[in-house]
Amino acid sequence: MKWLKKLEIKNTRYRGTLDECMSSYEEQEGKIEKYDKGIEKIAEQSKYHDKVKKMEGFQINYTDIKAEPLSLE
Repeated sequence: MKWLKKLEIKNTRYRGTLDECMSSYEEQEGKIEKYDKGIEKIAEQSKYHDKVKKMEGFQINYTDIKAEPLSLE
């Protein structure tokens, strides 16, 4: 992502759009880190120890998740 910040864009509208997108991305990334830390703290509690142990090694590949339209039928 650093290369995007350093990218020279002469068109001010494009530069502004990219800067806004990067700012939004960084904000969302910060929120994810905050939630991850909160989840880790909860997971460390003794009452969740066994459940967390069962899930060790379980990993979700979010790029494989596909959204499909809801059927209202």
